[in-house]
Amino acid sequence: MGVGVASSTESPDTSGVRRKCVFVIPLEDEVGKVFRVDKLKEAIDAARPYNPDIIVLRIDSPGGLLSEIYKLRDYLQKERNEFHIVVWIKSAISAAAMTSFNVREMYFMKEGHIGAATAFNPGNGQALQGDELAEWIKTARDMFTSAGWDPKIAQTMIDEQYWLTADVKYDANGKKTVIWHDDDSGSEVLSRPGENLVFTSTQALQFNIANAICDDEDELAEALHLEDGWYECSDAGRKIMEDWKNLLKRADKEIPKLNRRYQAAQSMSDPRAALGQQAQVLRELIKWGKRMPTDVFNIFYQLDVKQLERQLRLIRSQIANLNDGG
Repeated sequence: MGVGVASSTESPDTSGVRRKCVFVIPLEDEVGKVFRVDKLKEAIDAARPYNPDIIVLRIDSPGGLLSEIYKLRDYLQKERNEFHIVVWIKSAISAAAMTSFNVREMYFMKEGHIGAATAFNPGNGQALQGDELAEWIKTARDMFTSAGWDPKIAQTMIDEQYWLTADVKYDANGKKTVIWHDDDSGSEVLSRPGENLVFTSTQALQFNIANAICDDEDELAEALHLEDGWYECSDAGRKIMEDWKNLLKRADKEIPKLNRRYQAAQSMSDPRAALGQQAQVLRELIKWGKRMPTDVFNIFYQLDVKQLERQLRLIRSQIANLNDGG
C-alpha cells in the first residue's frame, strides 16, 4: 500500500504554476495515547508555513479514550474551516470513528471500515448507561450534525438499541441522495438492535459516507482532483507523529523494566544499595514522565511525576540518615 513520502523531496516547480500540495498526518493506534489532539495540533501548526491545499488525516486506530474525542472535536471544528481537511481511513473504530466524523470529507482504503463506538466509563470499565449514555449520544448527534453527517449514524454506532436503515434515491441528473431511518422502514438494513454499526468501505461508498475508495496516494490524488498528481509539500506531519510513536514504544519497553528494577531493589539485603537503586530508578522514571503529557504518564503508565519526586525526596532523606548513623 503506497503510504510513503514519494514526492516530498522533489525539486521546486519552476514553471510558474504552483502545484497543489498535500500534507499528511498519520493518526494511528490508541486515541488519547498516540492519537492525540496536542500532537495533531503540533502537526497542523507545522503545516501552516506551507499553506497546503489539502491536509490528509490517515487514520488507523482501534479507538481509545472518550475524553480525547471532546478535545479532538473542538480542535477539528475550528481547523476544518481554515484548511481543506479530509480523512483517509484504513480502520476507524470507536473513538477514532467519532473523531473521523468531525471532518466533512472521507476516503477509504479498500479494507477500510468505521464504527462500533460503544462508550465506556473510565472509572469502572463498564459501558455507559442511563443519563450518561443519553448525554453522550446527544453530544455525538450534535457533533455529526455540525459536520454535515446524519445524527442517526452516530447513535447507531454508540448504542445497540437502534436500527439504521436507508433508502438510496437518484434524481434526473443521476445525483444520489441517501435517506436515513432509525427504524426498519428503509430498504437497506445497515444495523439492527443488538448490533454495533460498522461501515465497510463498500458500504461507505454506497451510502455517501466515502467520496471514493483509494488504496494508494495515486488513487487518492485522482479522487482529490490533483491534476499534477500526488505532491507532499513537507513530511513534517509524518515525522512528528512517527517521533511521538517511537518515544512511546521506548517508554512501553523501558518503564516496565524500571518498575521491575524498583521492586527488585526493595528486596535487596543491603539497605544502602537498595535505597541507592530505588533512587536511580525514580530519577529515570521522572525523566520519562517529563518527556510526555501528564495524562499519558498517569493513565497509560499509572505513574505521577509529583508522587515520584516525593518518593525520591524520602529515599534521599533515608540515605542521609543512614550515612549520618554510619
